[in-house]
Amino acid sequence: MLAAIPPPSPAGVVVVDVVADSRPAAGQADAAR
Repeated sequence: MLAAIPPPSPAGVVVVDVVADSRPAAGQADAAR
C-alpha cells in the first residue's frame, strides 16, 4: 500500500501504519486505488 509514494522518513511509515489501523476504511480505499 502506498508503495508508489514512499514517505520521506521511516517515521512516516509508522504514521501511515497507525492511521491505517485507526481508519481501516481509509486503508481499504487506498488499497483499492
